[in-house]
Amino acid sequence: MALFHTRLEAPGELQTQALADIRSHLGALEDILTTAPEDVARIHQTVTLIFTRFNGLAEQARSFIGSLQRSLDLQAAPVEDFLDYKQHLIGYLERFLLELAVSSGDVVTRLERLTTVGIEAALDSAADRDLADQLRQDEDSRLAARTRWRRRWHGLRGWFVGDGAPSQAQLLRARTRSAIPALLHALDRLHDRRLKRSDRVADFRSLARWFALSPDDSYAHSLWHAAFLLAPSRHLTVDDATLAARDAAPVPPTTRWLDDEPMRIHPRLRSSGRLHLPGRRPVVLDHGLEKIELRRRLAAEAEQLEQARRLIATGKARRLSEFAALPDGAFSIMLDCLGSALARRFDPQAVIRCTSGDGSLMIICEPLMDAPEATMTTSSGSFRGPDLLLTISESWSREQV
Repeated sequence: MALFHTRLEAPGELQTQALADIRSHLGALEDILTTAPEDVARIHQTVTLIFTRFNGLAEQARSFIGSLQRSLDLQAAPVEDFLDYKQHLIGYLERFLLELAVSSGDVVTRLERLTTVGIEAALDSAADRDLADQLRQDEDSRLAARTRWRRRWHGLRGWFVGDGAPSQAQLLRARTRSAIPALLHALDRLHDRRLKRSDRVADFRSLARWFALSPDDSYAHSLWHAAFLLAPSRHLTVDDATLAARDAAPVPPTTRWLDDEPMRIHPRLRSSGRLHLPGRRPVVLDHGLEKIELRRRLAAEAEQLEQARRLIATGKARRLSEFAALPDGAFSIMLDCLGSALARRFDPQAVIRCTSGDGSLMIICEPLMDAPEATMTTSSGSFRGPDLLLTISESWSREQV
């Protein structure tokens, strides 16, 4: 447990020297594969050094990122100590970000070049040399060793390259960059706590101190009720009679609902959650007068419409100019008849037979050659157009009705 605690609390580190060593070892490996690919001992030694430095870099970076939030969460640290820690941490992060930005591109380039000079065969040779001191060697153990070395190499490549997804180096760079704003935000919290001298943590600590200084349980219960506003849930339909009954026979808050006298709840409260007290019945409005007035207006409008129809639908041929002045209702009917007739006028000299828009009037329209312009006067203005001979009458269906 002590070892586990030590590993858990280890702060980790960002190893800039490991990045430089990995670049150097990759360059040395490229030179060996280019000039002396048969030198298996040097290949094995160089690849082992690369894996050792890479494992240390990845493990320490993981530990550093895991402990970074714990380092920033300095609730009780003095502001002066935190300022000193902030300066060192920002400089530390900036140095690592600079080295990571410089090294990542070079490492990726060298990894790509190693792929073209036969790194897979070199890994197989190094894996075979790694098994040279084993007592028993067979094909299965050799295949397992080669697979293990290739996986370690692909892990190294994936940490820097990524292969379609963000690489671990890019994620580490992003997480390290985000640590600087988080550090400044933690510093702002320390300043606010120093100036205001009040926050939720301080409030809970003060409340805990009050509980510790409580003289008895009754005082502690009162303090709990005042702080958290918690009370027994025996408050349904409380009225004067209920309060008097509770005063006469107090019920402890620890009493179970099954052991206590049942609460009488109104069915409306059970179904809707609301209990409306009885009051005045809502006033029912009588719309009889409004309905009478509405029927009177409808009858008057129907009578005006009928008079307008009788004025126009005479069944006799009349020139348009004879309708010199028309009331508004009759003029609307006349416009409907003219629109229906002129919409079917394809030949200026043809006689048009049609019905009105609602089909209640029969219209016969005959053109008048060389006739003067007709004018109809209404309350909205004057209507002018070619004079026509119109015969407007009620349709057969309307006459039958």
